[in-house]
Amino acid sequence: DGFLRRFGGISFRQDSAAEAATRFLGVFASAPAFIGRSIPRFAWHWLRRASQGRPLPFLARLLAGRARLDYLVIVSHHFMSRAEIEAPLGRERLALCVFHVPVDGELVSMCEVNALGVRDRYYEEIAAGR
Repeated sequence: DGFLRRFGGISFRQDSAAEAATRFLGVFASAPAFIGRSIPRFAWHWLRRASQGRPLPFLARLLAGRARLDYLVIVSHHFMSRAEIEAPLGRERLALCVFHVPVDGELVSMCEVNALGVRDRYYEEIAAGR
């Protein structure tokens, strides 16, 4: 929870090695006590789980490139309501939104799809055979 409160949304996925190192240094610089205390415990916990209780040999294989860790990312979207969308902050958030789907040849934010009836109209058109 502490990591998400401080750094929620950060991603190293598309980073080159240099970018990832720079990003990590920025994260560390912004909260050194938290990172220094929490990340080693977190990493050790997951190394133990991934290695079936033998973290040091597994870490050695990882560092030597003879093992790899695959991952799964679960994202939870919290869509805005009609009232939120119509507020100035909601309009600003919509302008920055990256989660769009094509509807009638146009990309539409999922918040609009959910809150403004776009989904219902879309399903009605499908049911009507259009």
